[in-house]
Amino acid sequence: MDQAACRFWWGCKKEEGSYYTPKSWESLCQPKASSGLGFRRAEDSNRAMLSKMAWALTSHFNSLATRAMKANYGNFLQPYQR
Repeated sequence: MDQAACRFWWGCKKEEGSYYTPKSWESLCQPKASSGLGFRRAEDSNRAMLSKMAWALTSHFNSLATRAMKANYGNFLQPYQR
């Protein structure tokens, strides 16, 4: 995902190999208050979504998603249950 965003912003094609980058990807991912564009890295977004899902599964023991996970994988939440 990050690679696709880089190609969009800098117009790089695989065949060309090299390209000019006026700003680094790291600087574009900085918050707007820090003179960045506020882009989010795909890895950071993925970790946040996985953490949110894990929290939802451990917080709501009788939800449909938790019951489906228990049916497929057993009682994987046993250490976390009260």
